[in-house]
Amino acid sequence: MINRRKSGVISTSVMLMLVAVVACSMTLWARSARETRKAIGIVKQFGGRSDFYFEVDPLTMEPNAQGKPRFARLSRIFGLEWFNSLINVDLADCEKLSDSEVALVSRCNTIQYLNLSDTSITDRSLQYVASLRRLKFLGLCNTKVSKQALEQLLSRGSYELKGLTLDGLPIDDSFVDRLLENRDIKYIAISGTDVSELGVQKLNSRNCFVDQ
Repeated sequence: MINRRKSGVISTSVMLMLVAVVACSMTLWARSARETRKAIGIVKQFGGRSDFYFEVDPLTMEPNAQGKPRFARLSRIFGLEWFNSLINVDLADCEKLSDSEVALVSRCNTIQYLNLSDTSITDRSLQYVASLRRLKFLGLCNTKVSKQALEQLLSRGSYELKGLTLDGLPIDDSFVDRLLENRDIKYIAISGTDVSELGVQKLNSRNCFVDQ
């Protein structure tokens, strides 16, 4: 009799624990969908471009006409953001884009490609971008971002960053040295910067393609 009671208590405890785990997972899932929806809203507001993983070729980022969403029927009913990862956000040339919008976009933690070139963002935006742990490409050409903010970003976390476009930014050879200490960059654009030929050679020696 006592053993049965204990078994019942244990079963109830396990059940409650499972319910708590499922509830927590659903809450996180719903939050992720909301943040994705907000990010897409910002992109539409500024006339940018956003893509879910199935909409583009992951290597070239060109449109993929053959791609299909996960759980297509449910995605049509509830929305793509519930079952599919947003990986590309391109806000380049959206001149009025500011740090506050980047803060909202960066809450979507599935983003892998983020282009903020030719916008009005400052160092503050990089504090938000730092939360994007899956980030592979970051475009910052002709923004108000400083060398110090870039170095702080690159020294944080375990990013998968492989590509950077930094045209027109105040960077030099000392930045290249810091970059090579922290990252295995495969592509970088540095037109209009103070990076010398020696800096370019250092990048090339690490199998990094340099666009000047």
